[in-house]
Amino acid sequence: MREKIQIALIVLLGLILRLLYVQQRGIWYDDAFSILLAKQSLAQIISGTAADTMPPLYYFLLHFWMMVSMKIVWIRLLNLVIFYGVLGFAYQITKHIVSSKAGLIAIFLLSISPFLIYHTQEVRMYMLLAFCQVGYFYYFIRWIDSEQPEKKVYVFGMILFATGALYSHNLAIFGLVIPGIYLLVKRQISQTMHWIVTIIGSLLLFTPWLVLVPGQIEKIQTAFWTPRPGILQIIQSIYSLLSFIPQPSPWIMISGVLSFQILALVLWIGIKRRHQIKHFLLIIFGMIFIPMVLFVVSYLMRPVYVARGFILSLLMFYIFTAIICWINWGGGIEKIILGLFIILSAISLPFQYNFDLFPRSPFAAACTYLTDEINQAIDTNVVLHDNKLSAFPCFVYEPEFPQLFLGDESGSHNDTYAFASQQAMNLYPIENIEQAVSGRDEVYFVVFVRAIDEYAEQGDGNHPALVYLSEAFTQKDIKYFNDLAIYHYAK
Repeated sequence: MREKIQIALIVLLGLILRLLYVQQRGIWYDDAFSILLAKQSLAQIISGTAADTMPPLYYFLLHFWMMVSMKIVWIRLLNLVIFYGVLGFAYQITKHIVSSKAGLIAIFLLSISPFLIYHTQEVRMYMLLAFCQVGYFYYFIRWIDSEQPEKKVYVFGMILFATGALYSHNLAIFGLVIPGIYLLVKRQISQTMHWIVTIIGSLLLFTPWLVLVPGQIEKIQTAFWTPRPGILQIIQSIYSLLSFIPQPSPWIMISGVLSFQILALVLWIGIKRRHQIKHFLLIIFGMIFIPMVLFVVSYLMRPVYVARGFILSLLMFYIFTAIICWINWGGGIEKIILGLFIILSAISLPFQYNFDLFPRSPFAAACTYLTDEINQAIDTNVVLHDNKLSAFPCFVYEPEFPQLFLGDESGSHNDTYAFASQQAMNLYPIENIEQAVSGRDEVYFVVFVRAIDEYAEQGDGNHPALVYLSEAFTQKDIKYFNDLAIYHYAK
């Protein structure tokens, strides 16, 4: 009974931390893309995602979820529900390997994790990916530890969750091969062959989408913007997984030190106590394999080394930490580790909740300003966005309000909005600024200050759209919403 109360309290804590600021936190381009695509029919979702870089499962779930309500709070609750599935599997894995007490520590760490709170509130597929991958690991561990009559149930679970992971994210395959590598290293050839059968079963179920993956990989080759990883990217990925990066000094230094202290302490103790940890090698592979492979792959193709792709690695790290704490319980070191996690979360979360700069500028406030300004003269005025990054959130906040946006420079790293996606969402960029403002008396031009600064830093002078508008109109006003600027021009 006491344990059930402890679980309930941890679940409540996770719920509170994920509902804090859920209404105030603005959406950004990625959130808006998910919402705008999920609003379409299932056939349009398929065609839109086929031209993008992700499979369609999350958009399908979001499509049906939004049939209840289009309020941002409700939309975000889908990932909250999925998170509790992640929490359940993490608890069961840790309980199976060590004890239910260790499971409590694991779900506590997951509940206060800034990274997992962030992705629970974000309208993207990463929480679904985590759920499917950790479910796959749970059934794999139960499979290798079970007696023969129970294996069929666990094999079915492995196939089901592996397929779900494949339909959630195109990087999922790197997490699914970890058990096979573990079995090979352990020289369990018979079980390796059986595991291969489960992967083949998952790939067969994934076949309808598998034929589209080469085209999506080609899209990644041209549309991904991430740099090739080096030591700086490794440090940033560790920092962002355990903390929240956009922090002012000196907090960013404190958070960085705490993050690396936690990592070093847990790994040091874990390696010392490795003989006491069941499936030690599997957990270690789960922690390091995906980042290592994506690091190498990023030197063979367009870089795909992004921290959010390591979400399984983070889950395994929390499980590993919980096991370490339980093995050392009563020695004092577990209190230091848990205390460091609590301090790090307490430092990071206030900045995370209140972050409203690029690319998460206060679009809702900007949209309210625009609608108040020009609702009475909509036929003679135009709202023009510099690009899709500001336009898409405004399309969500004000779906009935007419707005235009300029297209990305063809072939640039920003050119990520495929024509098939445009057709599926029925949202097309305007061909040129002359077409957008032709016949208009007033123009409200929405642009990130960052974009203006980039032109100046490159020696190209002022933003070309601002140059054109200054020549064709008279500038009346500039309204700033943090680093989002709205230039008001009139004839």
